[in-house]
Amino acid sequence: MKTPELHLVLWTMILFLLGSGQSSPVPDTLNRPSIVWRGESADRAPKDIERDGGFYSRGEKVQGLSQTQIQDGSSLEQHIIGRTLPFTKFVSTSSEPRMALEFADEFTNGPRSVWYGYLYKIAADWKMIDVEGSLKHRYSGPHRKEQSVVIGIPFNQIMGWYDLKNVDIEWVTKTKEVMELLKRGETLAGFIENKHFDKRYLETRGAGEKPQLAGFDPSDALWNTQPWSEFSERFAPEALKKYIQENYNAQVDHERIWKWALPPRSEALSQSEALSRSEGSDSTGNEKPKGGKEKVAKETVVGKTPRLMGGVFYGPGASILQGEKPNHGSKPGPLIEELLVTEAQTTQPLADKLGKGDATVGYEELEMSNIKTKGKESVKAEAVVEGVQPIKDKAKSLAQPVEDEAGPVKSKAKSLGPLVEDEAGPSKSKDYQERIKDS
Repeated sequence: MKTPELHLVLWTMILFLLGSGQSSPVPDTLNRPSIVWRGESADRAPKDIERDGGFYSRGEKVQGLSQTQIQDGSSLEQHIIGRTLPFTKFVSTSSEPRMALEFADEFTNGPRSVWYGYLYKIAADWKMIDVEGSLKHRYSGPHRKEQSVVIGIPFNQIMGWYDLKNVDIEWVTKTKEVMELLKRGETLAGFIENKHFDKRYLETRGAGEKPQLAGFDPSDALWNTQPWSEFSERFAPEALKKYIQENYNAQVDHERIWKWALPPRSEALSQSEALSRSEGSDSTGNEKPKGGKEKVAKETVVGKTPRLMGGVFYGPGASILQGEKPNHGSKPGPLIEELLVTEAQTTQPLADKLGKGDATVGYEELEMSNIKTKGKESVKAEAVVEGVQPIKDKAKSLAQPVEDEAGPVKSKAKSLGPLVEDEAGPSKSKDYQERIKDS
């Protein structure tokens, strides 16, 4: 039976072994680190990373890929194999600083190595996926402790870095011991803090294993075995999009993380139609006639920063557009209201706009004078009023909200500012009304 004195001695020894240095932001759990590391060559200095907005996957913006490349680029397995570097949707990091150090520049002199370049210390969150836990026996390098990052790491998620040409000699003479200190969370001499680091990341840690992101070939027999059989989506891009949509936090995450994961064209159109029908509209999105009144199309107004994903707004200012208090959870709440707008000159049909992967719904930019968001937000909207002539002059404004039988529209967009002409200019299509009617 252990005595109280023995308990005290044991706890004292544990605390001593843990050291007195800086601890991890939150306690680590199995395969869910609070800190990950990334080594970079001297060719990419921190100022270059800041200019690029952080570390982002090469496949984040690449266009014109084949179906095979789209599948493989979203596959965790193919990313680890290393064949998808030009179009991968992942960024490599490790929970093991010694492994990350190998990706910095190295000069070998006899039995010792001298590193130069940079070692970045990064706060982990839901984007960091434990590779070993996700791929199981398909992962041939468990010693690497890789944490693959979905889409990228914004610069404000980087806690700081070591300039390896300016660190102590112990990094060369006692590399193993130094790496152990880093792994325990200690901050060593030479660490440069990132003044742009967002401390909200101190409350997060990695996601752990995510078998649904394995990205095996859809015909692979492993999909019929545990743990992968629990997930029905075998097409890697759709599984990755779903994961982003389920975990993106509009209060913290950068737009670049989720922009790629917008609903595909068919899904976006069905959402728009569902929203219209839920308000008593016909199949074209126009309200059913009421006592000879004009038919007014209702369309969700989406800001340049807040975006529509899965039927809800995401991004800074989204909670204001939804009429809610800021949501600090992983997903914003349901869509609260839509805005009624009169017909604006358009550059292309809604389907074409969405088909190009544009994150916004609609066309013309309207200034919303009484919606208070961070900075001056412009919004884009599209609407059709049957029988109403297109607005010819951008100087004309929508001074009053549209009125229906119930009276003035009661919404946060009660005052719509001047209509701003789209970049492509006024619509040149003369058959726009006919195409809308036929749709």
